[in-house]
Amino acid sequence: GDNVSVTAAEIVNGKIIAGKNLKVSRSLETVNGKILIGSGSEIGHDLVTVNGDITVSGTTVGGDIETNNGDIDLVSSFINGDLKIKKSNNKSWFSMGEDDLPVVSIDGSSVVRGKIHLYRKAELKIEDGAKVGEVVRHY
Repeated sequence: GDNVSVTAAEIVNGKIIAGKNLKVSRSLETVNGKILIGSGSEIGHDLVTVNGDITVSGTTVGGDIETNNGDIDLVSSFINGDLKIKKSNNKSWFSMGEDDLPVVSIDGSSVVRGKIHLYRKAELKIEDGAKVGEVVRHY
């Protein structure tokens, strides 16, 4: 819903979908599920998912955005910390292959004050006008 305030949320098998003006004083985390945050929202610390996409629109994030096996999509958002694509530890038969790389999309009106840390190969789509820190490849 819209205009919701929470301290933090952690979910194992489920998604976090927020409307407009979400206020989170700490972090939002999922293991198997996407995170979708609507405009006018403020996240005090981090957005983290292991297996899920993270999409933020018109949002300020006080910390980092991190995923292992998901895409990151920023639209008109301000990120104070880093973006991190962590190395997948998924060794199962359905793990992501090289052809299914995570995608980091940053529109031209977004800002990432920190660095973009890639611990595995990923596709970067950074529009002109976007303000981002250094891209650091750890692989």
